[in-house]
Amino acid sequence: MAVKAIMEKYSNDVPACLEKLDELGWGIEHPLYHVATFIFSESVDYRKVWLSLKPEGCEGWVRMVGHKHNMVTKIALINEIRSATRDFDDELVIGEGGFGKVYKGFLRVGETIHVVAIKRLDPMSDQGAAEFKAEIEMLSELRHCHLVSLIGFCEHNKEMMLVYEYMSNGTLDHHLHKAETPLSWMQRLQIAKGAAKGLDYLHNGVGTQHGVIHRDIKSSNILLDENLAAKISDFGLSKIGPTNQLKSVVDTCSVKGTFGYMDLDYFYTRKLTVKTDVYAFGVLLFELLSGRKAVDERFGDQCGLAKWARKCVKDRKFDKLVESKIMGTMLKLILI
Repeated sequence: MAVKAIMEKYSNDVPACLEKLDELGWGIEHPLYHVATFIFSESVDYRKVWLSLKPEGCEGWVRMVGHKHNMVTKIALINEIRSATRDFDDELVIGEGGFGKVYKGFLRVGETIHVVAIKRLDPMSDQGAAEFKAEIEMLSELRHCHLVSLIGFCEHNKEMMLVYEYMSNGTLDHHLHKAETPLSWMQRLQIAKGAAKGLDYLHNGVGTQHGVIHRDIKSSNILLDENLAAKISDFGLSKIGPTNQLKSVVDTCSVKGTFGYMDLDYFYTRKLTVKTDVYAFGVLLFELLSGRKAVDERFGDQCGLAKWARKCVKDRKFDKLVESKIMGTMLKLILI
């Protein structure tokens, strides 16, 4: 009987599973024997064990993380990832960022085919193992309806891939700056509320012992599902800190984030606080309201959205802050 079949057949009977593995020559000295033990043990934090141990022969395996109980629900070979993406066919690319390309994939879990998003590290990317590990550890601990869910990950030789739930409406950035059909005012308002709830969950440590500073809140990291519900994504730069951290500071050896959304105090002092995320979220709100990019060189010395918005407020030219496509709807709602 194949290893995978043994694990599936005896998933609820650890002693029997290990006995069968031993019959295959998987004695206690075999690295995968220990991995099997970790997989079926509810008392072990298997995520951290896997990341620290990385036993020989296991690098090409994908671990599928259960959404409700943080338990492993499937182990698969890297070939399943290749099959899910038609060997990383460019026609299945649905996005690209600092980490690398994101593919739409079709992954079999048991008898069911799941549509997923698979983010593959570009070997030339500035990001790497540290961000890869940070995102796995972070999203394995966090569960909220306004945070994107991590389904699993794969590491094989120099290949690093993350598997997420598929968000059919893509990024907020696409809808604001590229899509032909603009978002309505009410849709933008609901997206802002959803992102705010996700950010509040991160900062206040609901369900975790610590708060999380995202450090890269921006429109391209807000994903939208089939109902346009907002979900925060991309936790590779996130930092864990104390809850209720308005006055708490996390020292960072380097400044990371996205220009246009970056808090200048953080940029100059390298002192990271929750206010760094709040500043970025404020820029995002002006982006939703105005339809302008956080940085747009077409506007010369007013290319920065935050600087331009402050000037509009100072000059009391509030109407300029509102995109013409939604101005009519907003006026109607104000007059009701």
